[in-house]
Amino acid sequence: MLDIDTERDEFSLPDVKWQKAQFILGQSCFDWGCRRVTRLEIQILRGNATYWKTVCPAVRPECASMDRLLKGDQSTVFIVAEDWEWEQFWQSIAVLRQLVLMPHLTSEAPGVIWTSLSVARAAASGAALSEGVLRGSG
Repeated sequence: MLDIDTERDEFSLPDVKWQKAQFILGQSCFDWGCRRVTRLEIQILRGNATYWKTVCPAVRPECASMDRLLKGDQSTVFIVAEDWEWEQFWQSIAVLRQLVLMPHLTSEAPGVIWTSLSVARAAASGAALSEGVLRGSG
């Protein structure tokens, strides 16, 4: 479920989904250098990222590194990948963590919301939907 403000033409994550994003991305299994990551953990992350990119299109390119890790041997519990695939994944995690952990940003309302241009506004202005905005309270 998304929170939709039709007057301001914004989509946002409900508080509980925002907290889930912070929890998932804060797990130590996603820390830089950790290669002991289960396929299920990546699947959970990727499924949630699909939901997040609805309101924050900046998440979309980061999904590629998750997909790359998931494409390997499906019979293994833990992810087996090349060094460069891990590097790209850790870089994506760093970007996603920055998106959810930026307390210095300001907003009119308490809490943090990701917003995205609506299809109508983007079409009218010619703006790309990939221009997501992150706003939060500090």
